[in-house]
Formats: sequence, structure tokens, C-alpha cells
Amino acid sequence: MNLELRAEVFNVFNHTQFFSPDGNITNGASFGQVRRAQDPRLIQLAMRFTF
Repeated sequence: MNLELRAEVFNVFNHTQFFSPDGNITNGASFGQVRRAQDPRLIQLAMRFTF
């Protein structure tokens, strides 16, 4: 029998990671603004028991 525990952490320090600014000049007021960011800190836990 074997028990395996696993943890995966993404963006462990939870730093904001922005996408590129809006580069379309025809968008008017939203030109040059950053409107989205990557996912925040994600933690995934898993356990597997084999016998």
C-alpha cells in the first residue's frame, strides 16, 4: 500500500500579472488602459492511495 500527497501552487507570491494595454487607437477612452490580469494565486491539492 502506498499513499501519495501532492500540492501544486501557481503564482505563489500572488503578484499581479497584467495583460498588455489596449493598443487599438479607435477604442477612444479605453486606448492604452489595462483591463485584465492573470489568475490570482491557485493551489491544487491531491491524494492518491494505491493498493
